[in-house]
Amino acid sequence: RVYDSDFYYKWSIEKQFHVGDSLLFEYGNEVNDVLEISGDLEFKFCDPTSPIAVHKTGQDLVKLTKPGVHYFISSETGHCEAGLKLRVVVAPEVPNVPKLSLIQRFIRWLRSFRAHH
Repeated sequence: RVYDSDFYYKWSIEKQFHVGDSLLFEYGNEVNDVLEISGDLEFKFCDPTSPIAVHKTGQDLVKLTKPGVHYFISSETGHCEAGLKLRVVVAPEVPNVPKLSLIQRFIRWLRSFRAHH
């Protein structure tokens, strides 16, 4: 039973998700499931009729493969309405940029300065 219906909403808005990240859903699979749904209206009204993915193992690892908004709900009666739903905003993949040391950044800055003057 979820007492704070905004719990998952509050959790997700404090996080930054990127393509390639994964979400782990852990739950009792005999009484619950996780549906990925496609739209804001389905999410708002807890509509489980057209899921784009269904997860039922109780240990579901869902990889976020596309940027945009992703919606997850429980199809069990009353669970989604009580707050057992999750909306995450996924940003594009973070490029793998090597970290430069302070001295490397300074040298790069000096070179760019000389190139302009």
